[in-house]
This record gives sequence, structure tokens and C-alpha cells, in this order.
Amino acid sequence: MFSPGLYAIADADHTPDVVTWGEALLAAGAKTLQLRAKSWSSRAITEAAHVLVERANHYGAVFILNDHPDIAAEVSAHGVHLGQSDMDITMAREIVGSGALIGLSTHTIEQVLRTREGASGADYLGFGPVFETSSKSQAGAARGVDLLAEAVAKADLPIVAIGGISPDGLPRVIQSGAYAWAAISALSTGDEAVNAIRALSKAP
Repeated sequence: MFSPGLYAIADADHTPDVVTWGEALLAAGAKTLQLRAKSWSSRAITEAAHVLVERANHYGAVFILNDHPDIAAEVSAHGVHLGQSDMDITMAREIVGSGALIGLSTHTIEQVLRTREGASGADYLGFGPVFETSSKSQAGAARGVDLLAEAVAKADLPIVAIGGISPDGLPRVIQSGAYAWAAISALSTGDEAVNAIRALSKAP
């Protein structure tokens, strides 16, 4: 499993040079990095993932690929993150193997409950969006910290809070009991990687 705390996401739709930015986040101390490139071709994703998994290994970090279990297996990523409408986790597990992490996005308490007792085969859950976010256009309305805390209480897997996480909202996210918190915009709009990582690694 990856370390608790910041779960950094390098998103190709929010960062012009996502590979360079991903490398910068790793160099600045990110211990978990996800590559998200929804609009990219499989070839482009594979090339970027090859670079970032090598850099993650160099820094002793965990590299997770958003979607594409086949590419995750090809580049020896440490894990893959899937959405509700993506490939069935049982099929994904056959592709990435027993040693890889599989994350699953959830947006309701009902979806969280369906993963109890290992029924989903996931290793961790993303839950959100906790706050309003522009990073995921189809994420829907903010669920709020109270619902996040309920998800944490009812899940039997670690919860990664997703959606609109910023230094201002971080103390409430931590108080919810979330295992980790994902960030896209709050990192990619930061002045530089070190300060962005530091601001989102602990409560102010």
C-alpha cells in the first residue's frame, strides 16, 4: 500500500508538460503519484508512464496509472485506478496481477458499501468530490466533509479523499479520518513543486 497523506495526481489536462511536472513532484517528495491523461492516446500514455514509473522507483515512490490496466502491466506500474464505469476489477486484477494496487472511485455511500468485505477486489477507494472541483468535469456536486467521514466510517478499505482538496480544506479532510487525499489543481497551480507538496502534506 502507498503511504498515508498526499496522493499527488499529474493530470495532462491541467499541466502542459505532465511528465516534467510529475518528475518535479517526485523530486519534491511526493510518495504517491498518479498519471491521469484522459484525452491521450494509448501510445502517449505508455511513453509517459514508462518515464514516470522509472522516476518513481528512483525516488522510492508508488506510481499509479489512471485507467488502462493493460498499460499499467506493460510498464510495471505499482497500481491502477479505475472509475465506476471502467473495466471490471476482477478482469483488471487478471491483467495487473496480485501484487499491483487497484483503486476504485466511489461517489456515494451505496457504492462504498458495495465494496465491503473485499467484494470489489479493490485495495483502496477514492471518494468524492469532497469539495467543488473543476479538475473532473463530470464528477458532480460536492459531497462535503460530513459524507466523506461517513464513507470512512462505513468502508473497510482505506479512503482517499478526492475533489477540490486545498490547504484551506485539508484540516477538515484529515479530521474525517481519510487515509490520504488526492490533489490536482492545488498542485499544478502552485508556485513550485516543493511548496505545493509541503502545503498539502499536512494540516497547516
